[in-house]
Amino acid sequence: MSQYKKDLISSFVFLIFGAFVLISVPLTIDDPGVSVMGPRVFPYFIGTCMVLLSLALLAITLVKHRKAAGSDTKTTYTTDEERKTALRDELRAIALAVIILVYSAIFEFLGYFPSTLLAATAILLLFRVKKIWAYPIVYAVTVAIWAGFTFLLSVRLP
Repeated sequence: MSQYKKDLISSFVFLIFGAFVLISVPLTIDDPGVSVMGPRVFPYFIGTCMVLLSLALLAITLVKHRKAAGSDTKTTYTTDEERKTALRDELRAIALAVIILVYSAIFEFLGYFPSTLLAATAILLLFRVKKIWAYPIVYAVTVAIWAGFTFLLSVRLP
């Protein structure tokens, strides 16, 4: 499948999903009316971002396709090395999806710190990050996110 088709399909999928989020928020989340920042703010923000970013991807994809209308947009691989690289990238994307699914499955059982540190380490290893300073930075961000939820938002993470 060409990159054009992939971008077109993904932009439509995220546009539909973002619209679904925006429509379902008032139907599923009650507004307590206590403050300006209620429980609907974050889902509205995410839904709006999904719609806007999918529209941007759609526009960019269509503009690029119009510019390249005269050229061949089909993906062809000239060498075995290019084919192997493309396959490796696809397998890496599947592995990333599996890591995220496993992370969401073990989050409740292990808690925030162990599951997040395991998932972050697995992702860094998957992408073969060799700079040793990247690992402590990711772990520090994990602690910063925990502190933000705990102290700023008063939300206790599992």
